[in-house]
Amino acid sequence: MLEFQNHSWYQLLEPDQALAAIAIARAVAARLRERDRVEAAVSAAAQQTAFPQSVHWQPSDVAQGYAGLAIMCSYLDACLPDEGWDVTGHHCIELAAQAMEGQTHRPMGLFSGLSGLAFASWCLSRGGTRYRRLLAGIDEVLVPQVIAQVHHLSGQRHGVSVGQFDLISGLTGVGTYLLCRREEPGLTAALTAILSCLVELTRQELGLPCWHTPAHLVQDRTMQRYYPYGNLNCGLAHGIPGPLGLLALAQRENMMVEGMTDAINRVADWLARNRLDDTWGINWPTTVPLTLAGTVLVPTNAAAPLGSSRTAWCYGSPGVARALWLAPGRAPHRFAHVLSWRGRSPAGYPPLCSGYRPRTLHRSGEEPQRANTLAIRS
Repeated sequence: MLEFQNHSWYQLLEPDQALAAIAIARAVAARLRERDRVEAAVSAAAQQTAFPQSVHWQPSDVAQGYAGLAIMCSYLDACLPDEGWDVTGHHCIELAAQAMEGQTHRPMGLFSGLSGLAFASWCLSRGGTRYRRLLAGIDEVLVPQVIAQVHHLSGQRHGVSVGQFDLISGLTGVGTYLLCRREEPGLTAALTAILSCLVELTRQELGLPCWHTPAHLVQDRTMQRYYPYGNLNCGLAHGIPGPLGLLALAQRENMMVEGMTDAINRVADWLARNRLDDTWGINWPTTVPLTLAGTVLVPTNAAAPLGSSRTAWCYGSPGVARALWLAPGRAPHRFAHVLSWRGRSPAGYPPLCSGYRPRTLHRSGEEPQRANTLAIRS
């Protein structure tokens, strides 16, 4: 059994399997190294997919853009040094930054905004030794947006939209980037403001968690039909596990704000109470419904319109379990049974959604293993 505080690397694959996996990774990465091939693939994807609305390439973005490819290059540069991935990453960052400059609206989000471009630049910076001017320019535009959003959210009553606080578009994602650069004096105040705001969101008001989403703030029309009275999102991407992960990482780095420990325990307890297990093991619903009376409906297969969530980082047990694992103090020990690996999905493998384990979930300061072996963090 793993010790909860042991963060050493251990080998995941046998040497021959590791070499085969690395060869595949190199082959895939080599294709993404060519701009013409990338843009041809983007064009083809829009024609070939049954879900064309899901293809929205934006060069400045992490989710579907060159900023995301820059993050890939940063990881390859760390794992496979002296292969020129820092140069390839530089080209990606140039394209992403040029695209961002041409936008009249520059959102702050991690997956499609300023903090995503900044995070990608920081990943490539080799510990902050590169891209200093670019990062300073982004921060100058980003920080005022952060402070304005914190003030707006702090004064908002009767629920919030997930996009205001989540990992993808909201304050949690921005805070993830700022935590990476917590030693920059000009960014400390913005990070502290985000952490304090998220702590307040974990509290209850009139019997409901302050982070609940009322019906009129549920953006997706399909979700509006399933949850006519609002809901509480359980996904790492758009729900409360995202703030839990950020608060836990911040506490590990001694970036404390008042009420942080209580907030972490409050969210961990809530997630433990609102599981929705399935045939394959421990799981969570996509969201927990609210009732007409404004109360929380305890998850059951009958009460959860969409049933248990898929097995992915964005929704489902891998993402939630990772957030719980990061939680310091009592949380990992109390929820050890939750953190154990669940059974395989019906397809025989866990599906991918936006990446199996994004770098945003790594412990701050955690470095990837060199490529002579494939390893996993305990």
